[in-house]
Formats: sequence, C-alpha cells, structure tokens
Amino acid sequence: MRFNNSAVLCAALAATATAVRTMIPPSSFNSQSDFDADWAYNYPWGTDHNGGARMDRRQVQFSNGMLTLTARKVSGQPDAVHGGKNIKINYLSGAIHAREHFNVSRGGGYDFTGEFKATTTRGTWPAFWLTAVNSWPPEIDMAEWKGSGKISFNTFNTSSVLSWKDVAYPNPDRFHSIKCEVRDINQRDVSVKFYMDGTLIDTQVGGNFFGKPMYLIINLQMEGSSGAPGPSSDTVYQMNGRNALKSVSSWPPKLPSHTYYNPNLTTPTYNPQSIAQSVFAKTEFPLGLLKETNVTILRPTPAAQSYGARFLLFRGPQRKQSLSSALLANPASILATRMLNWVQLVTTPTADTPGTCIVLHFDNQRYVFGNIAEGTQRAMVQRKVALNKAEDIFLSGVINWQNAGGLMGTILTIADVLASAKENQDENARKKKNKAGLAADNVMPRLNIHGGKNLAHFLATSRRFIFRKGLPLRPQEIRHDPRLAEQQNNEPDFKDSNINVWYMPIESSNSRPTTARKRSHEEFSEQVGGGSRSNQMPQSDADENQKLVETVVTQMFDSDWKMDALVETTLHQAKLPAKVFIRDEKGHIQVYSGPMPGGNEPVPDIPVLVRQPWPGAMVQALPRTTPSTQSMCYIVKGHDRRGRFNPKEAEKRGVAKTDYKILTMGQNVTGKDGTVVTPQMVLEPNVPGKGFAVVEVPDTSYIESLVKRTEWSTEEMMKGIHVIFWLLGPGVANDPRLQDFMMKMSSMRHIVTSSDNCSNRISLESAATQAYKLHCIDPERFPLPIFDNERSLLNTPVPSTSAYEVGQTGKTVQFAPQFLHQDDKVIPFPDIKNLAMSDTSKELREEVQQLAERARTKISNPELLEKIEKVESDIPNRDAEVITLGTGSALPSKYRNVSATLVRVPGYGNYLFDCGENTLGQLRRVFGNELPEVLRDLKAIWISHLHADHHLGTTGVIKAWHDATSKSEETAKSKLVVASHVHMLDWLREYADVEDYGHERLVPVEFRNWDSVTKAGRPRIFTAKETEAFGLARIDACFVNHCYGALATVFTWPSGLKVAYSGDCRPSDAFARIGRGATLLIHESTFDDELRGDAVAKKHSTMSEAIDVGRRMGARRILLTHFSQRYQKIPILEEHFEVRAEEGDKARTEEKAKLDEVILVAFDYMRVRLGHFRKAQAFLPAIQKLFEDVETQ
Repeated sequence: MRFNNSAVLCAALAATATAVRTMIPPSSFNSQSDFDADWAYNYPWGTDHNGGARMDRRQVQFSNGMLTLTARKVSGQPDAVHGGKNIKINYLSGAIHAREHFNVSRGGGYDFTGEFKATTTRGTWPAFWLTAVNSWPPEIDMAEWKGSGKISFNTFNTSSVLSWKDVAYPNPDRFHSIKCEVRDINQRDVSVKFYMDGTLIDTQVGGNFFGKPMYLIINLQMEGSSGAPGPSSDTVYQMNGRNALKSVSSWPPKLPSHTYYNPNLTTPTYNPQSIAQSVFAKTEFPLGLLKETNVTILRPTPAAQSYGARFLLFRGPQRKQSLSSALLANPASILATRMLNWVQLVTTPTADTPGTCIVLHFDNQRYVFGNIAEGTQRAMVQRKVALNKAEDIFLSGVINWQNAGGLMGTILTIADVLASAKENQDENARKKKNKAGLAADNVMPRLNIHGGKNLAHFLATSRRFIFRKGLPLRPQEIRHDPRLAEQQNNEPDFKDSNINVWYMPIESSNSRPTTARKRSHEEFSEQVGGGSRSNQMPQSDADENQKLVETVVTQMFDSDWKMDALVETTLHQAKLPAKVFIRDEKGHIQVYSGPMPGGNEPVPDIPVLVRQPWPGAMVQALPRTTPSTQSMCYIVKGHDRRGRFNPKEAEKRGVAKTDYKILTMGQNVTGKDGTVVTPQMVLEPNVPGKGFAVVEVPDTSYIESLVKRTEWSTEEMMKGIHVIFWLLGPGVANDPRLQDFMMKMSSMRHIVTSSDNCSNRISLESAATQAYKLHCIDPERFPLPIFDNERSLLNTPVPSTSAYEVGQTGKTVQFAPQFLHQDDKVIPFPDIKNLAMSDTSKELREEVQQLAERARTKISNPELLEKIEKVESDIPNRDAEVITLGTGSALPSKYRNVSATLVRVPGYGNYLFDCGENTLGQLRRVFGNELPEVLRDLKAIWISHLHADHHLGTTGVIKAWHDATSKSEETAKSKLVVASHVHMLDWLREYADVEDYGHERLVPVEFRNWDSVTKAGRPRIFTAKETEAFGLARIDACFVNHCYGALATVFTWPSGLKVAYSGDCRPSDAFARIGRGATLLIHESTFDDELRGDAVAKKHSTMSEAIDVGRRMGARRILLTHFSQRYQKIPILEEHFEVRAEEGDKARTEEKAKLDEVILVAFDYMRVRLGHFRKAQAFLPAIQKLFEDVETQ
C-alpha cells in the first residue's frame, strides 16, 4: 500500500467560518520520527486479526510522503486465534493505525479521503476502515476489497445488523479516489456517505455511533473472507493520499453577539489563549472560537460537572485585533502554564513496603516512578494517594518481583477504579442527555507501563488470571539503549503536555549472556500420573516474539470478549471444570447434566456449548526469554514556562488591557500611538523547566556503567535537574565511587533510599494501631508487629559532611510555580499507642479492659484448664500454631491484608495456605530477624485458585525461601512443595524465564483423575522418603464453586493432624466429605449472614454457612477468615461462637459438645495454638466491645 500524505487535516467549524486544525500533518510519512508522532504499527490490539496474515512492521515502508504495505508468503508461523478458532498464518503483511481517536461530536463529523491502488486477486484483503476503540461496534469500512473484483462499503451496527454496498472496482492497476463523510444526525446516529472517483456510491446510517471513539486503520490482510489460498508472490497495496484525512466539526454553533461574561460568578475563569493545552487534552474544544479574541471560558462548578458540563463560553464586544492564522493553526505551541506540580516519596524500604515509590503530581495527571513492589498499593491507600489520574508508570531497576511484585495488583485496582468512573460517567451522560439533549464526552482511559527488558513478558505470564476490559494498556519496553547508537541524541524518549522523560538504562559489570533454562517441566514435576506437558515454543526471531507477547498483554486489558459468548465443541474436548450447555429439541440452551469426562459412565459424543475463554488465556505458551540485568533509570523534566507578564510595562507602552492576552500568547499588538509592541517587551524571560532523576543501582557492579553515562554531561538534559532520587541496593550508598560522583554533582540534592539506611518504620499505621488495640486485650495471641522507628546511626550520613540525605516517606519537592523542598510534608514516625488512645474513648477502653481482665481470670482457672486438657487430650499436635497473615478479601485495605495463613507444626515443618500479595511483608512484621529460620522450615505452599488476592505473593515467598535455604549447607538441597491447579504451576514455570527465583527447587503437585460425582481428585500420597522431606502424609483436593479451577484442600500429617482449607467458595458437600474428621477447618467467611444474596452472587460463603460446613465435617476447631473489606475492623460476631443448645435439637447439642467445637475469628498478625483456641475464644467479648463503637461510627 502506498499513501502520499500531502494533507492530513482536522477542521473545526463555527457556524459561518471554518478554522482548520492539523491532526496528522502532511509530513507524517516523510521520516520515522514523523511517522511515530501520528501513527503506530500493526492493529491497535496487536499483530493478528481475522485472516491469514500476521502484521509485521518490516512490511511497512514509507518515503517522500508515500506509504507502501506488502504481504509476503511465509511458513512456520504459530497460528493466530480469533473468535475461539485457530487461523493458520501464511503471510507477513503490514498495518498501521492512527494514534488519534475519532469520535463524532455534536453537529460535527469527519471527511476521510484518499487515492488507492488495490488488488482484487483472490486471497487478498486490503482495507481502509474505522473500528471501535471500546466495545464493538461501531465499524465503518470506508473501502474494503475481498478478492472478488469488487469494492465494499459497509457500516456495522451490530454483528448481524449492517448496511453494505458492493460495486465493481474499475481497473485495479490505477489509483482511485475514495472519500467517506461521517456526520452527526441527532446526537445519537451518524450519516455515512461513501464516494468513489467523486461519485456518491451509497449513504448509510451508523446507529448509536455518536460520541464513540474509533480507530483509523489501513491494513493489508490476506485470505480469510477473501478466499484461500492467496497468491504466492508478494502483494502490494498502495494509497496516494492527497487531502487524505480531513475532519470537520461544527460544534458549537456561533454564540450570539449579545452574550457576555457575568463577573459576579465565583467559579474560576480562563481566557482560551491562556489555557494550557493539557486542559483540552480530553475535551472537544472549538478552536474556531479562538478567532474571537474576546471570548472567556468559565470552568463549571463540580455540581455542574456532575451533569456533564465541561466549559461555558462567553463572548464580549467584537475587537479590532485578532490572533494570527499561524497561532490559530497551533495555539498550544506558545501556551505556558503555571500549573502546580510536585514529586513525593510515597514509600521507602520497610518490611512491608520493600520498594521506593515516587509520585509526580500535576493538576491533570499523576506519574508513578520507581518500584511498584508488593505492598505499594496498600501504602497508597494508607497515604490517600489516588491513581485514577495515572496514565504512565515508569518502573525503575531490573524487571523482577522485588521491584514490580505489586504491579499486577495495582493495575487491577486502577482498572477497577477507571471502570467505576466510566460507569458513573455513562450514568451522568444518560442524565445529561435526558435533561438537555446533549451527548457525553466519551473519554477512554489508558495506561502505559514503561520499563526495562522483559516487562511485556512479566505482564503476559499473568494472562490466565488477570483480565479486564476497556483499559488500553501498553507495555513500553525499553529493550535498547536510546543513546547507544547515537550518543548525541538529546530528544526525549517520552513527551507529553507536562513532562519530558529520557530513558537511561545501566548494566552490571558482571553481566554476561544468559541462556534459557534447559530443564523441562517434566524433569521436576512430581505429579500423579506422570509429568506435565511442556508447551514452550521454540526460540525464534526476537522481534516477532516481542510482538506476540505485547499482543497478549493488549488482549488481557482491552479485548472485546464477552462472558455470555458460547462456543461449540464436543463433550470429550470440553475443558473441565466448566459449565456445559446443550441445545434441546427446540434449540433452547440449557445446562447439561449427563455423564462427564473423567467419570465412571460412558460419555456421549455430542456437541456442547461452553464459555469461550478470554483471549489472553487461550495462548498456551509464551516465547522463551532470559533474565535481564538491565536497570532502568529516568531523567524527568517539566516544560519551560512563560515568563511573568508585566502589566505596568504594557500600560506604559499604550497597550489596551483587552490586548494583554494576545501578548501572553506570543503575538504582537499595536499600542494606542500606533507603535508595534512585541511580547518580549512586556514578558520576563521564560522560566526553564525543572525536574529530577530516578536512579536505581541494585549493587556496586552497576556503578561503573552509571558514572559513564553521557547524559550527565549533556546540558540540554541536565539543565534544571535539581534532585536525584537514588534507589540503592545493600552496600551501595557508601561506595566511594558513588560518593565521589555525588560530590561532583553537588549542585543537586541527592536523596537516598536503601534498606541500609531507611528505618523499618511502621508504614501502615491503621493496621498497626488495630494490632496494638488487640495486643492490649490479649498479648499472647496478638503480639505487636515488629518495627523500628529509629534510623540506623551506623548507616545514616552526617548532614554536614555527607553527599546525600536519607529519603523519608512523605518527602516532597515542589517544582512549580516555585522550587521548594517541603520537608514539613515528611510523615513523622507513628506512635501507635497514642493513635490507639486517641481512637477510643476512655470509657470504652476501661470497659474493654474489664472484659479482657475477666477473660484472663477465666482462662487461668485451674478447673477450666484441667477440663480443657481432658477434652483436648485426643487432639494431635496441640502445639501446632496458626498464624493469620492476611484475613481480608479482594484487595489489600488499611486494616487487613489479603489471604495467607501459616500453620507451624513442630517436628514436621511450616505450611502456607494461600499467599496473597505482600505475604512476605506480613511474615517480616511477625517474625523479624527470626524469619530466615521460619523460611528454612517451610515445606509446602498451597494455592487455592488464581485470584490475585490469593497468590500474588507466592513468587516473593519462594524467592525468600530460596535465598534463606541456599545460605545454609544443611538446607541448600531442600525442596519446596507447591500444590495447586495446573495453571498456577504453569505461571510459576513461565515466570522463571524472567527471574531465577528458585523454581528448579520446587516440587509441583497437580491433581488429576477428577471424579465427576464427588468432584475430588486422586489424593497425593507421600512416600516415606517424601514424608521425611516434607512432613506430610497426604494432600486431598476437590473442586469448589467459585471460579475456574478453584480448589479446597485437606492436609494430613502422620500424627493424624488434619487441616482443611476452603479457599474461596460457596459451601461445598465435596469439601465436607474430604474434610471429615478435620482437626482444624480454615474457612472463608466473606459476608455476614444478612448479605447471603451477595455471597451467592459472588460465590462466597457467609459466616453461618462456613460454620455449618465445619459442623458437617466434624471439625474440632474452626477459624473464620477472608472477610469482606467492607468490615474494616471486625465482622459482626454471632452468638453461636460458643456451643449452645438449639431449641428442639438436644441430640445435635450433645453431639456438638462431644466434638468440643471451638470457633474463632481471624485478624492479621494473630497467632494461636490449636491447644489455645478456647483460651482465645474467651477474649471475644472484649474484642467485640472494642469494635462496636468503631462499627457504629
């Protein structure tokens, strides 16, 4: 395809005059930099679509304004997947899409024109088209050739409701002009007119297309709907695009001349010429009105904004002077802003916030720099740092779990926040439309993740358990040094309306080429029925692999997948567990209830319907990669700001006050005496942009690479850089080479964060304060989390002699409107005792202590202790300890972390049930310096299902276990059991390509041979040798009703100890069966009884339902956990925590008493031995009283 981009324009109309704004300049195909400014390679969603060609940027060429797309025959490509079906890839071809989105606004529209030379050979499928950015449709095929000798013009309203027109395509060896006019009809529908060679071919209607953003795509697809096989020789698709993309908007109509600004209104006002471009970044602003220089913009109040109002425009009396046409063509080119912006340290290294996170604030946007380690998003909740305005995250350092372990959870949180905001926006739009007949802004949020090598692979490994719609997420992976080939390249690597960013990768002097792991999954898989399959692809071209991985990431966050879409397969091929449907005689869909694969009955060979997995999950394996040692650093600087306007000087030169704004826009005006007054006469010099650098040095081997970077001596980059944030590994801060480097850069402020010199302060005050209150009630069960609010004097620099200062949480540096170090924003070390005292009244504290004292008296009663000893004498391992590390659901909150429970069985080992994000941080708070010993005794990890709140801490814990055991000769060869669904095990295997975290020392346990009736798999029975290594006799598992692959389990020890763990689920008969006779049941209790409807809808259990499961399995001890975060402090405690009689059920009461049932509610950091459950239960009245007042508040 060839395209001469001589005029790619967007025009905005007032009622009588048209002002043209260039959207895609005529130069966009002149050079690579011109192209990159306005176009991107491939489809917006990746390289594959619905045909036999995979898009490849190498098939796109341009020069002198001409663009050519070529399809080349290939073989050996992996299949594409579209609509649940595999498509064989026979070609590499080219596609591009405009970076700009196009949505028709009120009274407006677009003209798209171009001259094309397109083949009509069978198997060729070129197109020039628009398709939906959000959910499909809309789609407008402005020109489509399907190898039939015809050209098609189509408008899709739904997949089955469409308009089309096919006509013969004249002489494919010549260029033919194509034009498509898209216009608003009624603020709901749009008209679409198709022209060829100047003749109107057809007029169609796009229903509900109004206000919906669309991608513009030019591509050469092959085969598919155009037939197969396609040609064996190269296919070329050309476009000669004079006046190729013209957009016309007529909103708003010209304002009546008698409309004036009311000076008595209190909301802020702005003149259009003095507003920064960023204000209009997401607003359809009528640039034509800039011709009317006496127009004032009134920003609406928040109340008005809630109804969709954006800006109110008022025009005063007509003026003689106006802005120049050059300025009107690009008004943002000279706009300057005094926007307040500052950077803040949100986290510094502590036990539960191991990384350094830095947030740059602008009025209109947030930028995140540094680490998104586990615990970061929880700290942001504590600090009230909102990320709904964050569109760019810049990850520093090496791409590994230590630096980015919290990224997945943070992305999910951002996606959910934006989805909620979008729902509110849509609701407000409906109200606005109903009340005023206006259309809503259709703003599409996006998220760009910038980082070093393996970023895309890091994200793509999570495709089976992370999925969101409507969040275009783009990994901006810096695979090459931007200044390696051209050291004088001073252009920013990232630039927007607020900042310039330069990427600065550094390498370890110990770096050497690495190879992919050579051991296959079968070699270390310890599973019933033999080794697991290995789905790894062979090594192939790195660029092609990168495109594939980036496509997977795109599909994880921005696909058109629908949950209610069913695909047909055979019953034998259906992947279980899954809900299976069939059609009855009348064609109606109903749930299939017959024999299933894996059962004892013959399985019929019938067609069935199952839900189609989301696109990312359908990718069976990723291309291989190897761990990277590249550490990313960044230089960040704001744009120059306009100098201060001097009104006295302007008045002295005879400038009318109404002309001040024209001068501030950089235009000349004429004074009263006829003298020309230039901006330089009345404006102070521009204020250079200020900024900072983020430098991460993992260890001393990176220092040589760092100090040799040419950026440090490049004035254009370093001018205005006043601060360097140093993120340093152990032993780096006081290295003489780094100290010397800092001294040479003494004009800058050096702020260092490192585990060497940052105190292990309390980073989550709310959780620590709650722990303190519980500690005051029952110190034996609720020890205080370990912290240190004192800095290490050994590693803290002396301010008068050191080159750096230690970074502290809350440290803020303001860059505009003036440069300030705001040390008063530093968050002081929290005094949890005082916080706890101020949070409760004196009367309540006294009442709670009375109840606690009563409990202490009760549990010290010799008669009670004797009774407990007698009743519990048959309980094995009464000294086994249960430590609830995380007891909340869904996402971390101020008071509860997500799921994790550690069971320590003396003589056997330690066992972790689920491992939500930052479980390692919770372990550090509980055990402190004892943690390495605890980890060395860790024998097994159970992961119940692939929801982020249950497993995103697994990698961090395994890495810590690997490090702890490797340092001891006694444990260096030990193994660790990880038992879960096969998808969890596959994720751990794939992630091992990104980072060596000890995967080869794992013993994966996967369950097979599922019984379709009992829903239980064949138990994993341990041999005598395995029992000696892992302490276990067997592990049982069954499917439960929650999500795909959700499992409940029962661990059994040789002593007879039996611990049942539910994970997340509705009450399960299968779980009650395999857990019969359990010593301890740990069961989720997400919802209170009054919210049973929510529990059913979200596939969780209520408190009473969880207790009932325990009673059905005859569990001696029941521990309730995984509470909804709506219960910020404590769930409602029911009366049935003591064994009590139920009216008319004497036999059941006696049975309960015989079983000695004791029920407890879990809190973060709680530690209770099996033999102390009844003692702990005695304190429940005091705990209930403590939180009654809080819940009331």
